[in-house]
Amino acid sequence: MTGKTLMVIAELGENVFPFNMERLVTLIGRAAVAGANAVKVQLYRGTHFPLSESMAKSATEFPRHRVKDLVALAHAEGLQAGVSVFDFEAIKVAQDVGVDFIKLATREQNNVRLLTAVLDAGVPRVLRSIDWRRVLVGHSVITYDWADITTLACIPEYPTVFATTHTDRLSALMSDPFGWSSHTTGWMDCIEAVWQGACVIEKHLCLDPSDPEGLWSLFPGGFEMMVRELVQIRAAADGKDK
Repeated sequence: MTGKTLMVIAELGENVFPFNMERLVTLIGRAAVAGANAVKVQLYRGTHFPLSESMAKSATEFPRHRVKDLVALAHAEGLQAGVSVFDFEAIKVAQDVGVDFIKLATREQNNVRLLTAVLDAGVPRVLRSIDWRRVLVGHSVITYDWADITTLACIPEYPTVFATTHTDRLSALMSDPFGWSSHTTGWMDCIEAVWQGACVIEKHLCLDPSDPEGLWSLFPGGFEMMVRELVQIRAAADGKDK
């Protein structure tokens, strides 16, 4: 674990809706106060999803012309700004406005063409999520020859039950560098992941329990408590490694 800087991403996701600039400013400001290193939104289109989900997802598409505002607001707070991408246009948008990182969502984990395009865009950092359940039952994780990709294990269930996460096996089954994308109602899985050597933690941030993803998100106060614990655990683990 020594030598790897811990990055805590506040995933805004659908919690930016109903969308307006005031809400975006508030969420980013709360993320900064809570100790996050970065904020992220998702640039999906409703058409990326099955028909049963398409209409609902279309209503929560992040306005792509506002990504530049996301970056500016985040940088003003001393945070990195990132996006999840699902198509080539989104990559171009992210590249043009100077995001700090791009992530491929779990549904795109084996989309080599999309990943290649992300790497060609020359963003400072590339992340991708993989379905941790498949790894646990013996499916191999597709690896690439390219450097500078951080893989985040994720269970795409909303919410995820902590007892099913098996984060205690991360260090044995994942290749460094790795991280953890959490969808639980708390943050014990994030703590376990950092003990196991995760260098990136992604957790949803919300303002109200009625927010679209409020059930598996943390309020600002809880997010701040999580960050403090993760920093302490990281410091303790680094001291043990010396």
